[in-house]
Formats: sequence, C-alpha cells, structure tokens
Amino acid sequence: MKDREPRVRERGTLTAPPGCDSLVSVGVGVYGPVALWSSTTGERELLGRDEQPERASFPRTRPNAEPAVALAAYHDSVAPSAVMALPALPVAHPHVQQFPDGIVLGRGCSLCLDRGRARAECPGYFR
Repeated sequence: MKDREPRVRERGTLTAPPGCDSLVSVGVGVYGPVALWSSTTGERELLGRDEQPERASFPRTRPNAEPAVALAAYHDSVAPSAVMALPALPVAHPHVQQFPDGIVLGRGCSLCLDRGRARAECPGYFR
C-alpha cells in the first residue's frame, strides 16, 4: 500500500500574521498547519518556566501576563489563509490542533476535553 504512506513535503517557512513575530506553537491538521503566533515578549510569557537555582525547572501553568496572540490557519500556502486575533491568552505552554470542524487551543487537554461537554461548548474551541 505504498499510495497510503505519509509523505512530508517542505513548502517553505510559514509567514507570521501582522503584528506577530514569534511562533509559539504549531499543529498539523486536515487542511494544513495551524499556528499560534505572538510577539517576542508574549512568547517568553507563554513559554516561561520557574527556575530554582541549583534545582529543578518547572513550566508555568499560567503566564505572568496574558499576551495577545494570533491563531493562523494555512491552506496550501505559507501565507495565512485565516487569522483570528485573541486579545489575551491565559494559559502557558499552549498547543493548537485542527479538526475538520474547527480548531482547539489549549494546554494539553485542559481546555478542550471537559467531561460531558461537546467540543464546540469548550472555551478553547474556535470555528
């Protein structure tokens, strides 16, 4: 079944949406990549860690500040085909994933898999 083997093709470097310069997270979906972008300062907040000198380092569960971000979808292009600006993101170390009916943004599954709720009712779901 060689026609069913996954293939990776390099299309180029994703173009950031206006006002953003740092890629925070990227996921591959049915129609192409989805990406979460922010400013350089916003990226540092979203990916921050609590450092203990001469001890362990722990990822933060919430950023100290809630930076503005842009959620961008790409379809057969390195330029965004759709962009949604979010004025503040309250979770650290976010992940994005695309489904056929929308995009889920969350930290692990904390925002998207609330027991007993449909995906469209969860706070991290965007259509």
